[in-house]
Amino acid sequence: MVKKVIDSIVDPQQKLSYLETRMEVLESCDSIIEECLATHQPLEKCIETCFDFLTKLIEFDEIYIYTYDETLEKRLFGIQPDLSGLSNFSLENSPFSMKEAAFEKNGSTTFYVLPINFNGETIGVFGASRKKSGRFSDDMVLDIMYIASEQLDNYFFAIQESRRKYNVVTEIQKALASEVLKNAIDHSIEILCSFVPLREVFLIFRDDDEAFSNLIQYYFYQNTKRLFDSSKNKHSKIEEIIGLNRKNLFNPDNREIEKALFSNQVLEIINLKNSHHHSIGKIFAVPVNKMGFSLVHKEMLRIFSECLTQRMVDFNRERTWLRNFFSYKDTEKLLSESNYIEKYLKPRQTTIGVMFADIAGFTKLCEQVLVKPERITQFIDSWSRKAVKFLFKNNGVLDKIVGDCILGLFGPPFNELPPGELARLTLKTAISIRNFTHDFLQWPENSDIRNSNFVQNFGVSFGVNLCSANIGLIGPNRNFTAFGSEINNTARLQGVAGSQQILLSKSIKEEIEKSGNQENWKFGNAESVQVKNVRDSLVYFRLLD
Repeated sequence: MVKKVIDSIVDPQQKLSYLETRMEVLESCDSIIEECLATHQPLEKCIETCFDFLTKLIEFDEIYIYTYDETLEKRLFGIQPDLSGLSNFSLENSPFSMKEAAFEKNGSTTFYVLPINFNGETIGVFGASRKKSGRFSDDMVLDIMYIASEQLDNYFFAIQESRRKYNVVTEIQKALASEVLKNAIDHSIEILCSFVPLREVFLIFRDDDEAFSNLIQYYFYQNTKRLFDSSKNKHSKIEEIIGLNRKNLFNPDNREIEKALFSNQVLEIINLKNSHHHSIGKIFAVPVNKMGFSLVHKEMLRIFSECLTQRMVDFNRERTWLRNFFSYKDTEKLLSESNYIEKYLKPRQTTIGVMFADIAGFTKLCEQVLVKPERITQFIDSWSRKAVKFLFKNNGVLDKIVGDCILGLFGPPFNELPPGELARLTLKTAISIRNFTHDFLQWPENSDIRNSNFVQNFGVSFGVNLCSANIGLIGPNRNFTAFGSEINNTARLQGVAGSQQILLSKSIKEEIEKSGNQENWKFGNAESVQVKNVRDSLVYFRLLD
């Protein structure tokens, strides 16, 4: 178009004047856009300022641009003339498919329109009309409009790219909000690949809880499809690397994964760090081509890593909260299901096994033997940590630890086991803790107890029951707990038991015997005791050695 217009001007002076006009248009539009960008003006303000300049220069009657705004919605800027007599120029006739500039006369008015293109893509149309012919020919008008649009289309495209980037980030954040982490990562990787040309993505991370920091998970994607992961489809080489480098795998200078999986490949490695700046994972990203990633794509990878890190921090916080009550196996199963709180943790009434375990004579033991707070704390931590392991091993749930007393529940959170199995696991756990407590006395750190008068009566008293109770997340702290009259009776039953004694309710005994009593446990005769605030006597049985 430029050569055609300039060649059509015969007079050298006119040609020079027109070239100066073109330069004025280019510099003025460029200056307007630069000022708008520097002062963070909205798109509407930028277009309006350019329109003012062009209208004065060419004496347009109407001028408009139809393109995407900051929200990526199609929008008309300016005033569109009446195009009813010009069907080819109508915005209703797919203006975004327009390929070439054109003008058309209708009566005394001339209408101009040209596509706004960027990198081969039509992102809008630029149109105007005038009645006066003025000093510029129709071809010159289109040429001047073309110069202005060339300056504006970079601005339009930058807005589109910024908005697209914002939308991608928003979609990634929405995807990562999914309750199930694996699904969240799968979906977010798919969205990331729609913006960044990725051939392979490998994500590996560890548990942020120091107690479980040796637990490492990974996901390996190729063209958005997850090929391997640490739970079901394990990768033998990755498993080998984890086994050999578990302690220092996430150090920034550890290159074992890179050497084993991505040797001689263009690669972007991003270290994931928690709020304490400790390394908790890595992302390995391989581009589709061998040229590497552009700055825009690197920036998106960085944003993705930040979003993912925050999701992992939230996930670890949620997992740590669940581990206050549930075993590792039950926690992972809960987290693998969507809406798990509604399904399993919402308060409900059901039959459960209940175990109270309390160290006999603990108050006197603290006052006369352990004495120092740090020694008491060490004793409780060592004993309760091991006792809870037995609880979790037998599918139990930790309701609470109060001082030296442990309250364990059996049945939740999935409530899938029959009463006989609940009774068996409840009693089995009590026996395991009792046996451990006997061995615990022989630990070197407990020599002070062995050398005291408490050694003869050192042990734990137990009360176990099978009963109906209300269970679930209850209270402002969202603690998983059980309550009901039978829970209180189990605590009273434990209070009757002596050191290393296990007292069980009638319901426990009957369910164990009904299911065959495969462990051949022996029970004493029925006994009863009157306890405070209960009208009827408590009936119970002793577990015989």
